[in-house]
Amino acid sequence: MPSGTLVRIEVATGKGLKWMLAALVLLLSIGWVWWNEQNIRIWVSFELSRSTPLPDFDVSKAAGLSAERRAALERELFGEVHMWNTQSRRYHGPSGGVEREMRWRAMSDEGYELAHLALRVFEPSTGHMHNPMSALKRLGELARQGDVGAMCMISSIALHLPVRGGVNWSLQEKEGRAWMRVGAEAGHPECLALLGIRLIGGTDQFPLEIDRGMNMLFEAIRQGYAYWSGSLAYHFKELGLDVDGNRRVVYCWQYQDAMHSFIEADLALKIYARNAMPPNRREALLRELEQLRNWRPAIDECIDLSERFRRN
Repeated sequence: MPSGTLVRIEVATGKGLKWMLAALVLLLSIGWVWWNEQNIRIWVSFELSRSTPLPDFDVSKAAGLSAERRAALERELFGEVHMWNTQSRRYHGPSGGVEREMRWRAMSDEGYELAHLALRVFEPSTGHMHNPMSALKRLGELARQGDVGAMCMISSIALHLPVRGGVNWSLQEKEGRAWMRVGAEAGHPECLALLGIRLIGGTDQFPLEIDRGMNMLFEAIRQGYAYWSGSLAYHFKELGLDVDGNRRVVYCWQYQDAMHSFIEADLALKIYARNAMPPNRREALLRELEQLRNWRPAIDECIDLSERFRRN
């Protein structure tokens, strides 16, 4: 075979290998992108930078935290985490978000890891949310070790992830529901409330079990998680404010909610009364509301009213 022919074959073979390698690299790249599609979508959906760096958690401090102190910190954290980017009675005004973040950082520095993990996802000072995957992974580890608070935090994060960027959160939501059940069975008030509000509404793939859900919410509130009172106020309001006894129940729960959320205790009834027709009914409702404003109900009164209203 002539030498020129051999050269042409070698050149053609070399070009062919280059094209094959390029095609292989392209296919591998497409495969990598396809395999990591959700991770890429998650990565581009959240803020990458922080206004203030978040230091690593000092695990050694957690061992020195008493069960009583941990329970108190847990109740405080869960009372705020669902309002992390809005105002509460504890944190409001222009510096409310900064104050909330400083408090969570102090809780983390004290040795309470759930506060640190909440900060890895939520940044109250800026209102930014960060990639939750590493925090959820660590929470999963803690949950498998028996940390019931971590179970409820998984639910709080996983079931409130933003719908944006085409991210499919179904696996995280499924995990959140599963840990919620386990935490509720263990009697943790946050998980009881999370499951209870779903049962009274028959939402989020849970059956409609109003009595069971209501009792779970009552138990959570009795244990100091009274910020869930707003869910009960909403539930009874949806039953209709035309029913005389129901207005008192709604006000009772909104009064409890107003101690935590930045909301007026009489808001729902005030709107209802002002829109009521005919005018003489409006006047009667406003007089009723004025009487309710002088009432300072305790939580047990609200529970008793609710149970009596349900029986009737």
